Amino acid sequence: LHLQENSDSLRSPVIELPGSVIEVWYGSIDRFVPQLESLIRVLDDEEREQAERYQFDRHRERFAIRRALLRIVLSQYT
Repeated sequence: LHLQENSDSLRSPVIELPGSVIEVWYGSIDRFVPQLESLIRVLDDEEREQAERYQFDRHRERFAIRRALLRIVLSQYT
C-alpha cells in the first residue's frame, strides 16, 4: 500500500474487483510509524479510546496504524 499524504487526509487509488476475486493484504506496520499522527486522524473516537487502553506505546501505535490502514484500504473498494 502506497499512501500519499496531502493536507488533512491520506489517500490510495480506487480499487475495482470482479465479483470472484479475493485480495489478501499484508505488510510491515513499522514503516507507517512516521505517519502515525495523520493515521490517527482517520480513526473515530471509539477507536482512539480503544488504542489508549493499550499499556505500551508500541502496542498502542500498532493498533492505531492497523485500524487506520484497514479503514483506508476498505474505503477504496468499489
